[in-house]
Amino acid sequence: IPRCLWPAELFLFCAPNMETLINNIDAAIAYMHKMDKTDASLTRLACRHYLNQVPSATMPVRFAVKAQSMEQLKKKLRQSKQLIANGALQSGTQVPKNAPRLADGIWGSLVEEPVAPLAALFPGQGSQKLHMLRELAVVFPMVRACLEHANAVLAEDEFFSLEHGVLTDCIYPPNHGNTEEKKLALNALTRTTVTQPALAAVEMALMYLLAQFNVRAAMAAGHSFGELTALWS
Repeated sequence: IPRCLWPAELFLFCAPNMETLINNIDAAIAYMHKMDKTDASLTRLACRHYLNQVPSATMPVRFAVKAQSMEQLKKKLRQSKQLIANGALQSGTQVPKNAPRLADGIWGSLVEEPVAPLAALFPGQGSQKLHMLRELAVVFPMVRACLEHANAVLAEDEFFSLEHGVLTDCIYPPNHGNTEEKKLALNALTRTTVTQPALAAVEMALMYLLAQFNVRAAMAAGHSFGELTALWS
């Protein structure tokens, strides 16, 4: 993936206590020192780190570090240890619902209350827009595969008018260089026979992608057409 599309990596840590968090950070630093310089890829390191983590909503200590290079990651991990040693995650401190930003590219929190279940809300007709999920479709094969599968299914569906081409042509029109072209493209996407399968395709693609990252909703709801996607989920 070109760096212009994916400029940084996010390293997530969760632990039952501060000592374990420090040990996990030390292990990440130690592994970086052992890496072969010819294989010193931030992306591969992020993948390995993710696969070795055991995310759990029951672990109270949460930490995240964003880095754009190996050297920056080493620096921020050392800085993270210093922040923790200085009491940045002390129990009883006031923390917002979202993890607080402790420093540039470093977030952390100590959650003392049970984490509420995650709910997914699916929007309905009227929420469609041109190029929705475009960045994710460019970066993640999982999203593209889901959209291409929708193309194949609708190609055999009499309800979906073939005059529109394939579904992704309507979501991601190749040409809308001027206002009139953009208006025509938006009108094509707004037709019910296109809007509904388009919303279903992108919403399903997003759910598959979240599941790939181990993010799963405990409950789902939808508005209007979104109720059908919620039922599918």
